Amino acid sequence: MQYKHLKIFTVFLAVVWLLAVYLNLRQNKPTNTAEIGTKKLAPTEEIKIGGETLHVQLAKTVEEQMQGLSKINSIQEDEGMLFAFDAPAKPSFWMKGMRFPIDILWIRKGKIVGVEQNIPTPQPKQAISELPLYYPKENIDGVLEVRANWAFKHNVKIGTTITEKTKQLPK
Repeated sequence: MQYKHLKIFTVFLAVVWLLAVYLNLRQNKPTNTAEIGTKKLAPTEEIKIGGETLHVQLAKTVEEQMQGLSKINSIQEDEGMLFAFDAPAKPSFWMKGMRFPIDILWIRKGKIVGVEQNIPTPQPKQAISELPLYYPKENIDGVLEVRANWAFKHNVKIGTTITEKTKQLPK
């Protein structure tokens, strides 16, 4: 008789434990694929490019620059990511992990020196080795990533001036 109570109690504990594990996993797991990678951009600075104001997140560290916008589902029309480099260079950019198309604006001494428009996202299951690399035609000291076709819509082209850090945004 005592063995039967011990068996029932053990089964009860196992069920409670499995339920707790299930609920914990369900709570921490996205319920659908649209929720995966829903990290939002966190703009900290306001810049002016031509006559347009953009709220940008700065990619300062190597890790931030390597990740770029890749874990973000989308950005607003007035948002972007600004990369600042310590020394002029010709860095390469790719669309690994990107979920939306972008424009890349190459910057040198506060002016646009090149524009890559409407860069598409990778194809599903596209091998990393097949991803195109994007380079500026000359050395640059900054890059601005914005929504695809933003440069065209706002008449931003080579020679357009950027005024950085016009305002620091509240965090």
